[in-house]
Amino acid sequence: MFSRLRTAIAATLLIIVAAATPVAAQGLVLANSDPVVAVHSNFAGQSFTLFGAIDPTAHNLPADTSYDVVMVIKGPPHDQRVSMKGRELGVVLTTDMTMYKGVPSYYAILSNRPLNVILPEGLDERPDFSLLRVVEASHLSGPQELNSEFVRIKTKGGTYSENAMGVVFLSRTGFAARISLPSHVSNGLYIAQAYLYANGELITEATTRFAVRTEGFERMLVDSARNHSLLYGLAAAFLALFTGWLGGVVFRR
Repeated sequence: MFSRLRTAIAATLLIIVAAATPVAAQGLVLANSDPVVAVHSNFAGQSFTLFGAIDPTAHNLPADTSYDVVMVIKGPPHDQRVSMKGRELGVVLTTDMTMYKGVPSYYAILSNRPLNVILPEGLDERPDFSLLRVVEASHLSGPQELNSEFVRIKTKGGTYSENAMGVVFLSRTGFAARISLPSHVSNGLYIAQAYLYANGELITEATTRFAVRTEGFERMLVDSARNHSLLYGLAAAFLALFTGWLGGVVFRR
């Protein structure tokens, strides 16, 4: 119920914002139904909606112009490695390893039609419209052959995705995109970019942001481990010793 209420409020605010001349001057505006995604111990993933409104008068286009939208949602960057295991002399060893620098922890590409239909030939090859090319751009060292394996692993885990039907037009100038975050999504700032096309030509673009952050007791533990690592380590060691001692006392009885 509350999720539907937030969605309705976001849609209403979007209409109000789009009507404001300074914002609508760019021809495209975005609104988010959930600007902050709170992660608790029982967090099992979350979906929310991004709304968009197009001002058809901003670029002097014909009234019957058909629009296309491509959206890219990018999570905070991090360093990661992918290793390949192999058997040598009967022992399983790491045979190859690829390192990635600043690769997005989350990446989703959504559109209302397939990219090869929206864009002229060649333009659908822009780096940010391809999961593989995004990974290749972050490749630091190691065999390039593992790039596709990296994409496969991230896609299977739900943190990378492509959906050619992920943007739905609610009217000729209004659209919505459903964003799905898995349970193991990374904390940090996420950037959503919408690209507006007409007849294969990029007209304008807009950006919005949302945050994913751990809340409650879990946030206190994370902050303690990050900002007071020595005290956190001592407390963890003391708790482990106390638990072991208490277990010994209980079982002796």
